[in-house]
Amino acid sequence: GAASGATGVDGTQNTFIGYYAGPITTEGYHNTFVGSHAGFSNIYGNSNTLIGYEAGRSCVGNYNTIVGREAGYWNTGSDNSFFGKAAGFNSTGTNNCYIGNHAGGQSLGANANTCVGTAAGYNDQGGKNTYIGNRAGVHMVGGQFNVFIGLASQNSTIYTTLNNSIAIGCSTVVTGSNQMILGDNAVSV
Repeated sequence: GAASGATGVDGTQNTFIGYYAGPITTEGYHNTFVGSHAGFSNIYGNSNTLIGYEAGRSCVGNYNTIVGREAGYWNTGSDNSFFGKAAGFNSTGTNNCYIGNHAGGQSLGANANTCVGTAAGYNDQGGKNTYIGNRAGVHMVGGQFNVFIGLASQNSTIYTTLNNSIAIGCSTVVTGSNQMILGDNAVSV
């Protein structure tokens, strides 16, 4: 496409397909950008695979796999895997796996998280957390070593920073760190 890889000076073994895909990648190598504005601001990033309209538009990290419209749009981290519309949209961490539309969408500084489902872990800024289910942990902003599984599990605007907690089931909510709930909120373990 027009201006794809336009200023590739020292970059090698790159593939850019789409309108303004990787236009300023001057030193990055082993990148594959497919889609309009994919990898638009990448200069030095290496070994990234960015597929979709504006996927990884401002991606500056290395070893990322980002697939979906605006997925990883502002990503500055490395070793991430984002799949879905706007998954990891504003992610700055490393070693994250976000699967689903808007999963990990505003996860600033989050590291080693797994978020699967629409908006799962959307605001999380903690680390080593697992969110599985649409809107699981959507309001979490901190904490680590948490596991939330089920539709809207830990979907609370009050308990947003927890450590070592587990909530399994639709709309389950734990109220503090080092707690576990299984099933609805009437059943605790």
